[in-house]
This record gives sequence, C-alpha cells and structure tokens, in this order.
Amino acid sequence: MKSSNKNRFKEKVKPKDFRNTIKRLWGYFRSEKKLLSVVLLLVILDALLVIASPYLIGKAVDYIDIKNLNLLKITLIVLIVSYLIDVVVVFLQNFIIYGMSQKVVRNIRSKVFIKFQNLPISFFDKNLNGDLMSRVANDVENISSGISDSLTSLLSGVLTIIATLIIMLITSPILTLCTVISIPLVLILTKSIARRTKVLFKDQQVELGKLNAHVEEMIGGINIVKAFNYEEKSIKNFKVINDRILKISIKAQIYSAMLMPMMNVINNLSFALISVVGGILATKNIITVGVIATFLSYSRSFTRPLNNLANLFNNFQSALAGCERVFEVLDAEDEKEDNEGCKVFDKINDELVFEDVSFGYKEEEPVLKNINLRIKANTSNAIIGETGCGKTTIVNLITRFYDATEGSIKIDGTDIRDYCKESYRNSFGVVLQDSYLFNDTVAQNIKYGNFDVSDEDVINTCKKVGVHNLIMRLKNGYNTRINESGQELSQGERQLLTIARSIIKNPNILILDEATSSVDTKTELKIQETMIEIMKGRTSFIIAHRLSTIRNCDNIIVIQDGKISEMGNHNELMKLKGYYYNNINILDNERK
Repeated sequence: MKSSNKNRFKEKVKPKDFRNTIKRLWGYFRSEKKLLSVVLLLVILDALLVIASPYLIGKAVDYIDIKNLNLLKITLIVLIVSYLIDVVVVFLQNFIIYGMSQKVVRNIRSKVFIKFQNLPISFFDKNLNGDLMSRVANDVENISSGISDSLTSLLSGVLTIIATLIIMLITSPILTLCTVISIPLVLILTKSIARRTKVLFKDQQVELGKLNAHVEEMIGGINIVKAFNYEEKSIKNFKVINDRILKISIKAQIYSAMLMPMMNVINNLSFALISVVGGILATKNIITVGVIATFLSYSRSFTRPLNNLANLFNNFQSALAGCERVFEVLDAEDEKEDNEGCKVFDKINDELVFEDVSFGYKEEEPVLKNINLRIKANTSNAIIGETGCGKTTIVNLITRFYDATEGSIKIDGTDIRDYCKESYRNSFGVVLQDSYLFNDTVAQNIKYGNFDVSDEDVINTCKKVGVHNLIMRLKNGYNTRINESGQELSQGERQLLTIARSIIKNPNILILDEATSSVDTKTELKIQETMIEIMKGRTSFIIAHRLSTIRNCDNIIVIQDGKISEMGNHNELMKLKGYYYNNINILDNERK
C-alpha cells in the first residue's frame, strides 16, 4: 500500500504548447490525403448549398410580393432539393470523417503501446500504472471525439464564413457592416472563455488519470485493503479525488455553457440591427423585402459558423488536453539503443566484474557506492542485507534494467553495455518475489517468451518444480485460463508457476529474488533440490533471507548501506563473526 495518496495528487500541471500539439495532431492525417480531399469537396459543396439557401429564400419572398406563383413554386422546389442534397452531403462528411478519425486514433493508440515496450523501466517506476492506462484509454478516446466532431466543423465553418461574407458585400455593404460589427465581440468572448477552459480541461484529464490510478491500485490490492480495514480510508481518498474532478468539471462546463447563450445575445442584437436598418432602406426603395429576408438568413449562416468555431474551442480543449498527455508519453526518452557494433552475448565464460560501480535512482540519493565485485562463471551467489541496502539494485544493473551512473560492469572483459540487449537479456532467467501471471492459460504463462518449447517440455519442467500435480487438479489442467492476478491460485502456487516459466527458458544466468518466499517448507526443500540441479553449469544470483536457501551458495555477498561489507561462503562468514553471523535469524537458532 502506498503511504501517501495525498501527496501524490498535489501536483498541478501547467498548460503546454497547444499550437504545437495541433500541428503534431494534424501530422497524423497526412496518410489520409485522398479521404481528406473527398471531405474537402463535400465541405465546399455543403458551403455552396448553405450559401444558396438564403438567396432562394429572398427570391421566394420577392415572388410572393409580386404574386408570381410559378417562379415561387420553382424556387421552393429548388430550395427543398438543396436542403435534401445538403442532408446527404453532411451524412457523407460525417461518415468519412468518423472513419478517418478512428483510423488516426488507432494509429496513435498503437504508437503509444509500442512506445511502452521501448521505454526504460525507470519510466514506469516514475509513473502510476493507472495514469498510463488512462492515457491509452481516456485521453486517446478524447482525441477521437475531438477530431470527428471538430474537423468538418472547422473546414465548413471557415469556407461558409468567407463565401457568405463575399456575397453579403455584393448584395448590400451597409447590411454587411451591421452583420460583421458583432465579430469583435465574438472574438473577445471566445478568447476570454477559451483561455480559462483550456486550463480546466487539461486539469480535468490529469485528475481523471489520478482517479484511474487510485482505482487500479485499490482493486489490485483489494485483499490488503480488506485485511487492514482500509475501506473507509480508500473511499475517503477516492472521494477527495472525485470531488476535485467534480469541481474542475463544473467550472469547465459552466465556462463552456456560458459561451452559447452569450453568443445568442450577440446574434439577436445583430438580427435586430439588420431588421431596423433593412427596414429603413426598404422604405426608401434601396433594397427589397426579399433582400432583408436574405440578409437575415445570411447573417445566421455567417454567425452560426462563428458560434460553432467559438464552441469548437471548448470542445477541442478536451481533445488537445488528451493529445498533450499522449504526446508526453511519445516524447519520453526511449531505452538506450545498442551501441554500434554491439556483440552478441552467449554466456559468461570467465567472470562478471563490478568496477567502482555507483548508482542512484535519484542523483542526489545514491543506492550503491563504489561496488567492486568479481563473480566467477558457473557459481551460485547469494546477495543478502537489510531492506533498501541495494540488493535488488545490483540485480537491476546486472540485467541492464538500469545502467550504472559511475563505473562499469564487465563480462569476460567486455562492458555489458557493449552487448546486444536482446541476446544479453535472452540469457537471463528471472524469478521475482512478486509473481506476475498473464491473462492466459497455464501452459502459455509458462511458455511466455519461449513459445517454441513443446507441451512435453512444459510438463517435464513442471514436474521438476513440483507444480504438475497442482496444475492437473485445475479444471482444464494446463489449458486452464487464469487472470493476470492469478486469484484462482495461492501466492505460493503462483510463484511455482513463475519459477517453471524461468527454468523452461534454460537460461545461462539465473536470478532468484526471494523466489521461494511464498512456498511452504516442504515445497521449498523440493524446489531447492531442483535449483541445485538447475544451477549447475549456470551463473546464478539469489536474493534471500532464509539460511536454508543460501548456505550452500559458492559465494555470499553482504550489502550494508550500499557497500559490500563481507563476502565469502557460509563457513568463511561464520568465522568472521560479523554481520552475517549476527543478523541471520535462522542462523541464531542453528548456533544455539
């Protein structure tokens, strides 16, 4: 359980470069040029139909005035047909743009997932799982809705405004002035509200990510939550975050909702001005009543896109906020690539050497300090020490999950950074204390990353580990599907499966991080017998506290405060009567 949910949710994210975000998002549409061309043609056609409608309405009014029923009928038929065509055009626009936006979002989602595979372990250590999941799900979905709802509105709105303005100027410059006089008010209002909503929508997305992280953490650790009566505290923490989202969302929606009523007020004032001025001009026979009707329609055609564009800013804020958070992942620095001319790694032939190695997850807080260590090939090596002394960190450096900040780690005289990562990591078998299983069958979990092994190999390996009978008791044996948390199995049973998964790989280097901490004594003894056999001909590293697990190791390394304080086999360390002698609990009982 994390100790301080409160502190975790304190940070306030500042708004970033929205223009650059839009530019990057637009870059994803370049592969859809043909569809964009079709959409553009449909938008132009839609704009022409929108522009033609007010003209036809004005003509119809004039024909009523002069009582020309034949021309009136023709005009009304053309008007109805134009409306019907416009419906089809808008449908096609939406059909194409929604399909296009989903393709773009699919590509972005794929890029984010691929990016996750290429990021270093340190990235995931610094970010909450729930927040990262939120970026792939919620934020990408916001991009989808933002694109599909806004792209055609943007194109259609701009074209309609330009074309309508030109026709209005040709028809009546005076009434055009009455229409465009409202534009400065619209721009000021839009800018003022958009400035507030973009910050609020960004904060809303960030808080949603934190909420997902909290929910994911509580559900993942539900057994611990209940065991420690943490339900009420968990609900309170959830309520704090949920209430914060509520406050931010209300503010964002209020500012967004303010826009349209205020725009309607401005539009109505514009209509009133056109009606008054148009009436005066009509009484003086400068224009006809039909022109006034036309202008009222053109005014609506002119201001409606302005309103939509203004509203578009509000809708687009949420999509851009999602974009920013997704691009933050895509912009994160990848795991370091292999050095040019890297060597293919096979196995340790001579020795693994730490030369003045220092490392800290944070520069100001070193975990390991000037470690010098020589590990002979094909030996078993136990690493012991108090919690937080740097045991697992040594393993993380050996596996190259992290690289040393100072000094070097060499195998057979070659810096491990000069080996190709794929072949290097492929030589490892790793069993961690926290056993992780995937949402798949038992057999596929054991084969994970080694799908070329046969079912017979899986069964033989499981028999060696002592987990075969357990698997056969499951409903469908090796074909039983388990979820990622493996709740159908006990912790010890899950750990046995992860041991089998590591052993079937037939690794040259074996790493066991408290690998038998969750199994019973009888099972542990059986596993140890298997391990002794398996470790022959391999270089192995064991992190453990039980004497029974480490006493037979060729080498025992004692870490204290990030430094090696003692090193030797069991008998040698017993004679030293130092940390090893005094601090292994089970050893105290044995001495007595």
